[in-house]
Amino acid sequence: MNIRLLYKKVHFIAFVVLLIGCFGAFYNISVKSNLDFIDSSIDRIVAKKKLLELYTEEIKLESELTSLGAMFPQRLDVRWTMSILNEIAKREGIEIVTIRPMPVINSDFHDELRVSILVECSYHQLGRMIDAIDSTDKYIQIEELRAVPASKRNNTAKVKDNVVIIGWQITFVSIVPKV
Repeated sequence: MNIRLLYKKVHFIAFVVLLIGCFGAFYNISVKSNLDFIDSSIDRIVAKKKLLELYTEEIKLESELTSLGAMFPQRLDVRWTMSILNEIAKREGIEIVTIRPMPVINSDFHDELRVSILVECSYHQLGRMIDAIDSTDKYIQIEELRAVPASKRNNTAKVKDNVVIIGWQITFVSIVPKV
């Protein structure tokens, strides 16, 4: 009986070892090759995800560039700035006496368009005009603001609606990016 018991134990151990060996061979043959295929599929999916993220970023940057393009003039044309200033002045009831385009200042990454205007208005109207310019989505900066004597009639100050009218010399700057 002892021999039979020993014989059964040896067969059981041999069966377990052979079973583990068969499973190892099966793993190496089929599962490992499937794992390599799965790994390469995951790598392709990660690459496609990165490419999709890059396309999304490109679309976002293009839309930001488009919105910035609306904020700046696209060419060296002073009429863009002058038309915005004229529209705001009309809205505020400000009289534009003169508009004088100034020379363009070139830089490495942008050009500066300058416009000098002489307006006659009260300081309240001027404040509303500056606020309106600041509130626009266009890039227009006030570089210089000086009070100058308003044109006089018969040596008296100009008055409109019980408010003294003052002359204001304003220099505006707008930037044309070189993109």
